[in-house]
Amino acid sequence: MLRGLYTAASGMLARVLQQERLANDLANVNTPGYKASRNVTEAFPELFVARLERAGAAPVGPVGTGAVVAEPGLDLTAGPWLETGRPQDLALAGDGFFVVMGPAGPAYTRAGNFTVGPEGYLQTPDGWPVLGTDGQPLLVGTADFTVTPDGQVQAGGVVVGTVARVTFANPAALRKAGDNLLVDPGGAGPAVPVDTPVRQGVLEQSNVDPVRTVVEMLANFRAFEASQRAVQAQDQTLGLAIQEVGRVT
Repeated sequence: MLRGLYTAASGMLARVLQQERLANDLANVNTPGYKASRNVTEAFPELFVARLERAGAAPVGPVGTGAVVAEPGLDLTAGPWLETGRPQDLALAGDGFFVVMGPAGPAYTRAGNFTVGPEGYLQTPDGWPVLGTDGQPLLVGTADFTVTPDGQVQAGGVVVGTVARVTFANPAALRKAGDNLLVDPGGAGPAVPVDTPVRQGVLEQSNVDPVRTVVEMLANFRAFEASQRAVQAQDQTLGLAIQEVGRVT
């Protein structure tokens, strides 16, 4: 009986985590380059139950032991483009990621809403420098620069570097590291340079579909309510057992 209580409670916990993920996606529907998360709900291993009798153990069958949310993955589908005409806004016309020097080493992003920092380096809104193909931060010096489709950056008529673009054999293994950055915790494979065309004055938007996300939130809430009712049923049954078993009539 207690096992049933724990199983139903694990379903409620899985739905709470799923709701938090969906709420976070919805909050980032207007964040450039944001990639929606994808939670995967898995079942705990089943138990094979047998009933003990004088003649031996009679098999009853498998019993589920609850659900758990696996480590969230990413939906790497490209978001729609927005023409901004702003020179610092860049977008990738295909697979791959921009490379920036993040807080713990190289990090990757599809968010091209860059700025020019006080020292003249091209950087993310959070100040992480954008790297060139030579692995060094791109020093543009001014907001009036040009990026050609092959990623070459020209400022004042001088080529100052080339925007680094990389891809991975298994990009689904990348994980969010905050500030709209992705990192490889292991499993994505080495970063491989690519020649994905770069578009200047264009931003890739979030790939979150708000309508689909709201529908998922409603369905998830219904599933939470179902698990909640299962917990209440188990609790009532347990209460009756405590009150009735052993009562002297």
